[in-house]
Amino acid sequence: MKWSVKGRTPELTGGGLIRSSGGWAAVKAAYRSGIRIASDERMLGSSEFVESTLKQAGEGYERRMRLQNAGLGLSEVVEVVCRHLGIAPEELTTRTKQSRIARARALIGYLATRELSVPGSEVGRRFKQDRSAVSRAAAQAGRDAEMRETAMVLLKELTLMINQP
Repeated sequence: MKWSVKGRTPELTGGGLIRSSGGWAAVKAAYRSGIRIASDERMLGSSEFVESTLKQAGEGYERRMRLQNAGLGLSEVVEVVCRHLGIAPEELTTRTKQSRIARARALIGYLATRELSVPGSEVGRRFKQDRSAVSRAAAQAGRDAEMRETAMVLLKELTLMINQP
């Protein structure tokens, strides 16, 4: 049923976090009981969901900052991916659509842009591609379960590079 036909729905109008929680008295009572309300459940879902999502986002951010602060960048990603797949870095700039080269480019694009926040344009310049090609390849790697798993293995390898003297 279309929402416009339903007209005004009281459960979705007005208020905010305090009102939707039952007012200040209910919020204070929940707080005294040890219950913390992280969001307006009408919009974002349960507080547990919001807290879990924020925790995951925070972990990703912390990992990204740790890698960046250690000086890891696109060159290190290229090195790790090429070593893992047995490809010479020079092969990545050739005009070929060989699956092993395309896979390497996709993994590099995924790790560099998603995990290290390297701009897609920088990755594209490195491989003589445009930014949209890098974005499409990184998205493909993100959708493919096997490639995501490989990316996580490579990410662990990158993380280990930080701890080596």
